[in-house]
Amino acid sequence: MSLARIGKGTFMIELRQLGDYNVYMIENEEGDFTLIDSGNGSAINYVINNIMTLLGNKKRLKYLVLLSNDEREAGGANVIYDTFSPIVTSHSLIAKMIRAGRGIHGEIPPTPINMEIRDKIYKLENNLILKLTYYLGYPHIIALSNDIIFSGTMTGISPLRQKTLCTVETCIKG
Repeated sequence: MSLARIGKGTFMIELRQLGDYNVYMIENEEGDFTLIDSGNGSAINYVINNIMTLLGNKKRLKYLVLLSNDEREAGGANVIYDTFSPIVTSHSLIAKMIRAGRGIHGEIPPTPINMEIRDKIYKLENNLILKLTYYLGYPHIIALSNDIIFSGTMTGISPLRQKTLCTVETCIKG
């Protein structure tokens, strides 16, 4: 369990040893952050402590991007929302399930979604590109920031040359 820099302005909060799943923080030019996923919630206090270590101020967490409604990615989203009040962002196909507390394999704590993306490709103001895809029949978002691809629970894909692929499990350089 650690907080590690994986690229310029990009950090991994490694949670696998705590029985949770990795989450990622991306800093923009203004010093605000985007959190990619929230883990399953079992190590949420550790996630909050690491976020505060990076931010120093709760208002600097601008976005929480949920790549899917899988329990490993969205299980702690409600606590992140209650603690930091970020703009919770997901695709409209995923958002309705997160609001209702429906995970892919069971229930998750319902979380409000402030920003629904309806396009197949969307660019957030911090140059994070979000692309809708389907994985095992479920809607999912792949996020791209600089040379890092965030695929969440989509672990069965290979990294592109000269790109880093980060999943809920680990990061792999291509």
